[in-house]
Amino acid sequence: MTLKRLPPLYCLLFILTIFSKGVVAYSSDSAAKVVQNYIDNHKVDLAKSALIPIKKAFEKDIYSLDAWHYYHLQSQLFDGNEVYDSALIFIRNEINLSKKLKRNDLLIHSLLNMGSHYESLDDLAHALACYLEILDLYEEAYNETEMAYMYNKLGLIFFADYDYETAIKYFNASFVIFNKNKNEREVFAYWVQNTLTNIGLCYERLGKLYKAMFYFRLSLKFCETAKFDQHRPIGVIKTNIGALYANLGNYPLAISYMRQGIILCLDPKNYEIAHGVGSLMELAEIYSKTGNYYNADTCLSKALKLIEEKKFVSLWSYYYEAAYKNAERKKQFEKAFNYQTRFYQTRDSLNQSRDQVGYTKQILLHNLEKQKVENKLLAQNIELKTLQNRVVMGIVIFFFFISFFILYNLKKSGKRNTELELLNEQITEQKNTLQLLNLQLERTNQNKSYLIQTVAHDLRTPIGNIMSLGNLMAESISENEEFNEYVTLINHSSQSAITIIEDILDQSAIERGKLNLFLSPLHINDVILESIQTIKFRLEPKNISVKTNFQNNAVIQLDHDRFKRVMLNIISNAIKFSPRKSIIEINQIQQENSVLISIRDSGIGMDAHILSQIFEKNTVVGRAGLENEKTIGVGLSIAKTIIEGHKGKLWAESEPEKGSVFFIELPIERDGV
Repeated sequence: MTLKRLPPLYCLLFILTIFSKGVVAYSSDSAAKVVQNYIDNHKVDLAKSALIPIKKAFEKDIYSLDAWHYYHLQSQLFDGNEVYDSALIFIRNEINLSKKLKRNDLLIHSLLNMGSHYESLDDLAHALACYLEILDLYEEAYNETEMAYMYNKLGLIFFADYDYETAIKYFNASFVIFNKNKNEREVFAYWVQNTLTNIGLCYERLGKLYKAMFYFRLSLKFCETAKFDQHRPIGVIKTNIGALYANLGNYPLAISYMRQGIILCLDPKNYEIAHGVGSLMELAEIYSKTGNYYNADTCLSKALKLIEEKKFVSLWSYYYEAAYKNAERKKQFEKAFNYQTRFYQTRDSLNQSRDQVGYTKQILLHNLEKQKVENKLLAQNIELKTLQNRVVMGIVIFFFFISFFILYNLKKSGKRNTELELLNEQITEQKNTLQLLNLQLERTNQNKSYLIQTVAHDLRTPIGNIMSLGNLMAESISENEEFNEYVTLINHSSQSAITIIEDILDQSAIERGKLNLFLSPLHINDVILESIQTIKFRLEPKNISVKTNFQNNAVIQLDHDRFKRVMLNIISNAIKFSPRKSIIEINQIQQENSVLISIRDSGIGMDAHILSQIFEKNTVVGRAGLENEKTIGVGLSIAKTIIEGHKGKLWAESEPEKGSVFFIELPIERDGV
């Protein structure tokens, strides 16, 4: 049946129906936005009046978008009045309707509403379940931006639940996405600093103050340099750093950062005055602890003035607490007693207000139960009428189309069943073949690894004997220069062969996940100098010199042989791609918790394509040297694995014709850090 065969009147009715639904949806959304605006601005009476047209539309069709808007807005009105049980009923209705309408966008809004509802009740477990379900929906749609916001939200939930380790994981996940996309939208830059600050707060609560300081400073630096589409919360970050310095006992720096941050927070254009007032009371506490009572009194006076001007009711208890502690330190015990009394009165007043809200809630619940019964009867009548209309319409549609579908399906079902059976047999056969091939491949790979390991072990002993013999020959004095050159060649070739064998064994161990490091405390500078001495025979033919610049000879937990082979490989690459009579610079800088080693050459450098692949496993990016030299020692992928086994990092920076720099960062183990 085609559209041309339908009577013109049916076509016209069909088009008008679609058009009318579009108009209703548009007007419904507009009305809902008006009500939402009133709710956000605490204009409850206006919100209830504006909700009446939506309620009438809901009564006509309880499975429409109007019905969803009605449930959603009613729940927010009840939440605003702290009638939480009633709000929860409407939220559940809106979630069920979202699922019936198969609208994931509405479902996400409904789950956000429920999560906020549970958060207001301090029921973090139920709130967490809502937000995790939202995250699943975003991941299913692969909406990275919304995933980042939700990761940050989950981090805040775990932070409020004192699970700071889990909070850090979610904040980190949020940071990675926002940082990757920070150049696409300037608002992402704000969230980058926000997640960094949140990670710092987590470490502060865990007592890892130096890590917290690192993230606060990183957030501050990013906040000062990145492009923002709104104000920069530099003041908040600086007050956080000041509070951290106070916890570390460094009061001069604490006072300096607190003062800078408070000045920025109290600037009206930054919208952070409340935080600035709280920080004023923290600064007063620091002054009071250090005996500077004059400045403490000044801070408290300014905080009091702002609380009264801005009507920050929630800050009164904090003010009285700070004031009575300051008076107590000044030994003004009568003042301290008065402030302490006001502190307890303020706190008790807040508790009484909550009790009064509870009484009001009981009255509203009684009225709500009555209204619920009436609404239920009305909904049943509407549902019955809707069902009758749908049954009639269904019968009409069924009458026109059932015959066509039955004939069509009977004709096609036999053919489809045959095709499906054939496809199932082919899939089963291919699956069995793939499983067999996979098993054979695994066995072949195991045999290959075993063979390589066995050959490497067997070669190491005779080559070691050759090296020992070469060393004995080198110790004997001979005037025959050709003889001496052969002995030197034997030693160098044996050393290269031993190095390659060790690399093969390491590669085999890495593939089996059994690379064991034999760590011992070693002076890092001594091992570097030893590596330079070992590779000296490669330097002399090209007249290349090595310039070293070392700081303190730090003691690091190292696997001597493997770390030395990493250094040999990097220096060998530098020699390979450096011109004659050039200089290779090796620097060692001691940082707060690590040492940083850099090996810089003035060779031909690497382009971005090669640089992105040099550390990847099973990727061949080898190039001949300037004089067709070959590299000795471990491949860079193995080198990276060895350094990471030391809990360190290995990376490189390079540009074509500008040389290369390889960096090795290794941790310094310290007690208490």
